[in-house]
Amino acid sequence: MRDWLRGRRGVHLVIASLALLGLTIGTFLVRAGDDPSPSAQPTTTITTAAASRDDATSTPIVTISTAALDMPTDPSGARTDQSELGARRSALDYATTVRQRIVYLTADAGGEVLTDWAASGVDPSVIASDVTGAAATRDALSANGGQVWWSVAPLGIQVEAYTPGRAEVSVWTVTVGAGGADTDHDQAVVPIAHYQTVTVDLQWDGSRWTVWSTSTTDGPAPMLAPSQTPADPAEFLTALGTFELIKEHN
Repeated sequence: MRDWLRGRRGVHLVIASLALLGLTIGTFLVRAGDDPSPSAQPTTTITTAAASRDDATSTPIVTISTAALDMPTDPSGARTDQSELGARRSALDYATTVRQRIVYLTADAGGEVLTDWAASGVDPSVIASDVTGAAATRDALSANGGQVWWSVAPLGIQVEAYTPGRAEVSVWTVTVGAGGADTDHDQAVVPIAHYQTVTVDLQWDGSRWTVWSTSTTDGPAPMLAPSQTPADPAEFLTALGTFELIKEHN
């Protein structure tokens, strides 16, 4: 593992973008400046249960019952572990569980989750923009009703750098997005798989890990096996049938 050599970037940029359906969801873009000084981050308790679209008259997207994702501010309990393993697990939680869950939360709850994870110095206006992006993705996937599939799964992980106060962890992920429609799925959203490597820059604030910034690159992306062909929307959603979305990343 290489030493912590990067220093602070002049502008700490974006981010974990998911370019599905022509929409982008970020995570954090923080203000320009020198190294952020560790400082206490107020704790927000998230108690959101089953998620539905913000419009109270809308059809719920999917029933959420997994306790760890009902409170995605620390799904695995690793954020208070200052060790390298704690940093590794926290980055995994953030790059996968949190990024998946935000799409299913209301705007208020999603904003609270991102604020809770944010290190001191993260620009609140960018968090608000990320919440808006999540809502846009949610609305696009659920525009015609039916179930939404938005699954962010980890495939590999690497600790790039670690000190007790800072850590940088890269997580290779695949995001699958699709949206159902009526029973025949004739208006369903084309399912897409997006492979990305998300690098999470963590800061220890004195009591837990917080996110200073993230960066995302496409790939590495494998080809489909020779025996497989991409499913059209109806085939995809019909084959899933009564499958349940896996919401925990163990």
